[in-house]
Order: sequence, then structure tokens, then C-alpha cells
Amino acid sequence: MLSVFARHIQKIVGDKGLVARMGGEEFAVAVPSVNPVDGLLMAEKIRKGVELQPFTWQQKTLYLTVSIGVGSGRASYRMLTDDFNKLMVEADTCLYRSKKDGRNRTSTMRYGEEVV
Repeated sequence: MLSVFARHIQKIVGDKGLVARMGGEEFAVAVPSVNPVDGLLMAEKIRKGVELQPFTWQQKTLYLTVSIGVGSGRASYRMLTDDFNKLMVEADTCLYRSKKDGRNRTSTMRYGEEVV
């Protein structure tokens, strides 16, 4: 089921980015050179695509939903690891906001908001 889910996300992301399973049922999508608005639009495309795509498992048709957190920012070459880790913390914070606010939604940091 997870591999089918990952392939579905990869189809949406295409060659623009990388889809990686972080553990359990959590995935990360890294898309370089995408502005925050386009990142949010891609996340929503993934969310809506998953919601509308039936998955078959053990001869049963299932409809899944996803909660997504979006982290956005510029990664400098010298500090790529630090910047990536900060983006992952931001995305994770937003993911838990999506779950808390009712699931099957996409959350991103609001302008001027900081991760605490």
C-alpha cells in the first residue's frame, strides 16, 4: 500500500523533486527552486489527488486522506544540511497543525510566524 501511495505522489511531483519515506506512514517531498506559493499548490495537488484516487488492498477499495505540512525557504549551498533540517522541522510543525485542525488538509507557516 505504501509503495503504491509513494508512486502516486511521485507522479504528481514528477522530475521536479524527490519523494522519500521518512518512517512509518510519513513521507517528505523535497522540491528545490519552488516558491512558497507553488509549494503550497503542489501540496494541495498531492492532497486532492490522494483523496480522489481509489487504492485497492486485499480486494477492497479504499479512499485515503493525507495531512500535509509545508516548509519553505532558501537553502544556501554552505549550510544545506542545517537549512534542510530547519525546513523539515517547519514542515513537521505544520503537519501536526494539519492533524490537529481536523486532518485531510495542508498547512504552512503564516507570514512572519516562527517555529518554536
